[in-house]
Amino acid sequence: MKQFVLIFWLLPLWGFSQSFTDFALNPNGDVSLGDLVEANGKLYFSAATLSNNKTGLWVTDGTLNQTRLFSQVYHGGNLFQYDLATLNGKLFFHGEPTPNDQVNGIELWTSDGTTAGTQLLVDINPGPAPSEISAMIEFGNELFFAANDGTHGLELWKTDGTANGTVMVKDIQPGVNGSLPTNFTVVGSSLFFRAFDDVNGHEIWKTDGTSAGTVLVKDLNPGPFGSGGVGLAAFGTQLIFAGSDGTTGQELWITDGTSAGTVQIADVNPGSANSFPFNITVKQGQIYFSADDGVHGNELWVSDGTTAGTQLVKDINPGSAHSYASGFLAFNNKLYFAATDGSQGYEVWMTDGTESGTSMLVDIVPGVDGSNPTDLLQYGANLYFTANTTATDRQLYQSDGSASGTHVIEPPSATNSNPMTGSILSLSAIYQGDLYFTAHFNAGGRELWRLSDSGTAIEEADVFQHIKLFPNPMIDVIYLEMGASASQLEIEVLTLLGEVVSRQIHVGGGTIPLRWEGSPGMYLLRVRADRETYMRKIMRE
Repeated sequence: MKQFVLIFWLLPLWGFSQSFTDFALNPNGDVSLGDLVEANGKLYFSAATLSNNKTGLWVTDGTLNQTRLFSQVYHGGNLFQYDLATLNGKLFFHGEPTPNDQVNGIELWTSDGTTAGTQLLVDINPGPAPSEISAMIEFGNELFFAANDGTHGLELWKTDGTANGTVMVKDIQPGVNGSLPTNFTVVGSSLFFRAFDDVNGHEIWKTDGTSAGTVLVKDLNPGPFGSGGVGLAAFGTQLIFAGSDGTTGQELWITDGTSAGTVQIADVNPGSANSFPFNITVKQGQIYFSADDGVHGNELWVSDGTTAGTQLVKDINPGSAHSYASGFLAFNNKLYFAATDGSQGYEVWMTDGTESGTSMLVDIVPGVDGSNPTDLLQYGANLYFTANTTATDRQLYQSDGSASGTHVIEPPSATNSNPMTGSILSLSAIYQGDLYFTAHFNAGGRELWRLSDSGTAIEEADVFQHIKLFPNPMIDVIYLEMGASASQLEIEVLTLLGEVVSRQIHVGGGTIPLRWEGSPGMYLLRVRADRETYMRKIMRE
C-alpha cells in the first residue's frame, strides 16, 4: 500500500528548498483531478479515483489526516464534479443524489464541507430534467450562472445562497431556446457576457445584477447574425473582445459598456477579411493577442487600446506561415507563451512587447518536433509548465524566466519517466502557499501532489519602482505609497489564483492603508493608475 511521503529536496543551484508531498487518494491506482476552489480556509476539489469508491468531492486543510471524501453527489450521470464555485464561504456545484435521478435531476447544490451540510439548494427545472447550470461566477456578493428552468431556456440566473434568493435575472431570449449566456467577465461594477436573441444575434451584454440593469451593450453587427463577441477580457475599466461589425470581419474591439463607447481598436486584417484575435491577455497596461493580418500568418500582436498603438510584435514564423502563439502568461514583467518558428517546433517563448525583446526561452527538444509546452502558470517566484523531453516522455518544468534556470523538477523517489501524461497542470490550485496538482511520479499511479516552494521571494525587482509597501510581510494592515501621480487608483488584492478579495478606488495622494479579510499566505496587489498597471507580491502573516 502506498504510504504518505514528505521529502525535502535541496537544489543549491537554485538557492532554495522544495518539498513534494504525495496525498495518495487512490493507493495503487490513478486519480483524475477536476475543479479546485478555496472556501472558508479549506481547499475543495473533485477527484475521480476510477478503481474504487472514493470518487466525488474532497476537502483538505493541507494535512493528510484532514484530507477526506465528504460527498458522492453525482454529476451528469457520474461521480465527477467539474464546475465548483464559492460564495460566502460555502461551496456550490451542480449534481444529483443518484445517477439519472428521477426526482430532481442535475440541479444546484451547496455544501459546507460536511456530508450533513451537502444538500440540494433549489430545483430550478422541476422534475428529473437537468437545469444545465454552467459558468458560475461571483459578482456583487451573489453567484451568477446560466441555467434552464424548462420554460425559458438557458438564461442568466443568480443566487444569494438561499432557495428564495435563487432567481432568473432576465429572460433575454423569450421561449424555450434561451439566450445561452456565456463568457462572464467582471469589469468594475458590471458583469459582461455574451448572449443571443433573435433580433440581435450573438452580442455583448452587461448586467448590474438586476433585470432592468441587464442590457445589450451594442448591436455591433446589426441584424440577427450578430458580432460573435468572444475572448472577453478586462482592461482597466473597459472590456476587450473580438467581434465583427459585418463589414471589417472579426477584429479587436473595446467598450466602456455604452453603445457610443464601443469602438474597434484596429482592423488588423484590412477590409472584410478576419484577423481572428485570440488568446486576448492584458499585462501591465498592454493587450496581447494572436491574430492573422493576411500577410504574416497567425502571429503575436500587442495594443495599448488605440489604433496607433496596435502592432505586430514579431513575425516569429517568417512569411505567411503561422507561429500560433498561445498559452499566454504574464511573469516577471514579460509575457511567456508557446509558439513555433517553423524550424524548432513548439517551445516556450518570451517577449517584453518589442521585436528585439522576443525570443525562445529554451529549446527543450531540438528540431521540428518541439517539446509542445502547455499549462503555463506562475507559482511563487517561478514559472511552471509541462513539456515533452522526448517524443513519449512528459515532465514538469520549473523556470525563473531564463534558459539556464529552466529545469525538470520531480521528487527524488520518482521512477516514472512520463509523470505528466494524463495530467493537466491548469487543473491545479495554490492553497496556503502550496501548489496542488496531479502527477504520476512513481509506481503508485497518478495521484494528488503538493509542491512547496519555500524560497518564494516577497520583494522582487520592479521595473516601475513606483510602489512602496510597508510593512511586508504584514499582519493586519499594509500601507501603499505611489511614487507616480495618477488621477485615480484602482487597488485590488488578489489570491494567487487571481480571485479578487479586496477592491477600492482612491483619489488623491498620500499613504493608503489596505485591509482585507483573509487567511495568512501570499497575495498579489494590483494597482491600476490611469492606463498603467502595477503588480507586487505581499505576504499576510
